Amino acid sequence: MTQTANTRSLDLAARLGFRRVATFEAYEAEQTLAVAELHSFLA
Repeated sequence: MTQTANTRSLDLAARLGFRRVATFEAYEAEQTLAVAELHSFLA
């Protein structure tokens, strides 16, 4: 989860294999929730 306005974090998450699944309001700003498959991190 990161603020939607934080494009650098969202870009990094995408490079790591995360995909955006939802946005919501929290901490007085829009947040983006992203998930990745667990197997993408296993050796």
